[in-house]
Amino acid sequence: DWGAEVYVRSVHPGSPAEGKLEPNDVLLALNETSVRQVPDFCCELLELGAGDTVRLAVRRGGQSLTVAVALTAKPKPDGRLLAERKLGVTFRELTPELARSLRLPIDRGLLVVGVEKGGPGGRLGLDLQDVLFQVGRFYVTDLDALGQILEDVRAGDGLRIGVARGAHMAWVTLRARDAADAPAPKPQPQPQPQAPDRQSGDRI
Repeated sequence: DWGAEVYVRSVHPGSPAEGKLEPNDVLLALNETSVRQVPDFCCELLELGAGDTVRLAVRRGGQSLTVAVALTAKPKPDGRLLAERKLGVTFRELTPELARSLRLPIDRGLLVVGVEKGGPGGRLGLDLQDVLFQVGRFYVTDLDALGQILEDVRAGDGLRIGVARGAHMAWVTLRARDAADAPAPKPQPQPQPQAPDRQSGDRI
């Protein structure tokens, strides 16, 4: 944490640190390099990667000890789940083959296959077979990319998104909700082989 000392707030169950570090341990050094603040710790980690083992000198109560902890890769955020929880929309990765079967003019992006009634996406007017192709300045073609974006999105944040519907494209602002406010997941409908001919309205 920020301050005169770096200390352990919590230890995640199942992580490499479990059984080695404890809450309130004070971090003194990483691989024999002194650590006084969080930036010191982060800078040292930039030189390391998944699979490396670090030696952490810590102070626990009145004792000093050294523990070895293996680093693991950060898990990829689940883009599909984050979109359902924060946006109220279920996406499927669009492929050229799927685009041809649905007669869509765009063959890359994220296809809307479910919209929660009353959710952020539903209130905005998103509909089945819309294609999300841009979030902010990033073009999105897979759920991993969407997950990376949504991971740090907080309740109330406005996302400028690019959406294709038929031959029309629109850029609108979608406001995220708190993931905890999402209802329990329900089975989502799948896209039909025939895309309806719709015109864009005032919303999308």
